[in-house]
Amino acid sequence: MNHHTAIFVTFLTLGNPALGLAGPLNLENGAFVQCDSTSGAYTTKASNYETYVHAPISFSALIDSFGEMRINSGDVLDFSPFKSMEGKAYGYYGQSTYSSFQLESATGRFFFVQNMPNEAFMITGVCRYR
Repeated sequence: MNHHTAIFVTFLTLGNPALGLAGPLNLENGAFVQCDSTSGAYTTKASNYETYVHAPISFSALIDSFGEMRINSGDVLDFSPFKSMEGKAYGYYGQSTYSSFQLESATGRFFFVQNMPNEAFMITGVCRYR
């Protein structure tokens, strides 16, 4: 890594505290994680499919050894249980009635999508051990 690359990586880490806290996660036997969003979008049919600016959120989630996940804090996410799906690589992938959640074990990055009948919600961010 050259000097300029090191400065750039340091700048990115300091500029985004959640990115600086990210790291590998061992999800095979379950984990209790704290997640912070870094980007996202919310669209609702109520106003002709208006899209709203993302307001960063934090939530915690418990993944048990059987692959079930529950989000147990947060203000706008799906609180129904997520069941792990087979054949998905790179960490944890689970689905609930209206939502899906993917968490990469190597980086701690997550992708969350919720698709209700009249609205859709998507966020990305970083998770770490709680």
